[in-house]
Amino acid sequence: MELESKHNDGASTIMDDEVIGKEELQMIKARTMFQMTEELHGVGDSGRKRLLFLTNSQAELIASSEASMQKMLEALEIPRPKLVINLIASQGHSEYVTKAIECLIDPMGPEDAGLLPDKGSFASADEERTALAKLDHFMASVILPLAAQTNAIIFCNACASTCMLAASLTRMLAVHRSTWGKEPPFTVLSATCAVVGMYQNPDMMATWRSVRRASRAWRQRDTAILEATWAYYKNEVPPLGVDLDPNAMIYLIVDAIGKRGGIGDRGAFLKLSNELLRYLATSLPSLTIKTGHSDKPTLDRATQHASSLAVTQRVQAARPLCVGVLWVQPQGRGPV
Repeated sequence: MELESKHNDGASTIMDDEVIGKEELQMIKARTMFQMTEELHGVGDSGRKRLLFLTNSQAELIASSEASMQKMLEALEIPRPKLVINLIASQGHSEYVTKAIECLIDPMGPEDAGLLPDKGSFASADEERTALAKLDHFMASVILPLAAQTNAIIFCNACASTCMLAASLTRMLAVHRSTWGKEPPFTVLSATCAVVGMYQNPDMMATWRSVRRASRAWRQRDTAILEATWAYYKNEVPPLGVDLDPNAMIYLIVDAIGKRGGIGDRGAFLKLSNELLRYLATSLPSLTIKTGHSDKPTLDRATQHASSLAVTQRVQAARPLCVGVLWVQPQGRGPV
C-alpha cells in the first residue's frame, strides 16, 4: 500500500525497537504515566501547550481506575480545581457542515436531522455572525471570569470546527490571555478522538501536522493510523477540513483504533471522558453547557454520541451545579 500521499507529510517514526504492538509496554506506561505527557514546542503562539496521546487500550485502562485518572491529572500538571465546566460538543454552524462532515459523500441519516449540506443552521451569514459574536461575549464576560475565580478545569472539544462552544472559548482565551499573565488560573483540557478526520485534512500547514511532528507518541502510531484510514476508505480518502484547535492549552487525543485495527472506535474515548468527568464531579460542583445541533441517535446508542443530550444527563448525575442549554439565536428571534 502506498502511504505517501497528499494526506501524509512523512512524519512517521518507525524503528525496529518501536514496532506498533508492544501492548505490555504501553499498558505499563499508561498505568504509571511515565513519560506519557509531552511538551509541544513550535506549535502555535498562544502560550504553553501539552499533549497526552493515548491508544484505545491505554484510554480504557486509565478510565478503569480512579487512581489512574488522578495520576493522569497530575502528569498533566492540572491543579486541584474548585469547579468543573463541561462544554458539550455543539454543532450546526457553517464551519461544521462545510469542514467536518462528508455531506457530499454519505447521505445524512436521522442522527443528523436538522442539518443541511454546506449550509449552517441560520437564516443568513449575518445572523450567524451575530449569534457567534454573542457567544464570544458570553465566554469572555461570564465563563472565563468564572473559571478564573474558581481555578476551574474546562473540558471541551479539541477540534474547533466540530464545536462552536470550544472554538469560542479558546478564541476568547487567546484574546484575553494577557489578563492573567504567563499562566491562566484555570485549565482548558481539549479532547478528541477524531484522528481519522485530521488525516483527511490535506492542508500541509494544518495544526494537527505540527502537533504530530512534535509528538513522539503520535509519530509512533502514525503508520498504523494511516493504514487504518486508507483501509476504511478503500484507498479513496475524501478530504475534510477537521483540524486541532491552535488555541488549545492541553490536548488529550485518543487514536480511536479498535482491537481489530479498525479506525473510528470511539468507545474508549467516550468511556475515559465520561469517567473522568464523573470522578471529578463526585467531589466538585459542575456546570455543563450545550447549544446548537444535537445528535439524534436511537435511545440505545444515545450515550455513544458526544453531541447528544444523553451525555449531558449522564455526566451531570453525580453532583451537578447546573445543566444549561444555551441558545445562540440571532437578535429578535429569541433569548441568548
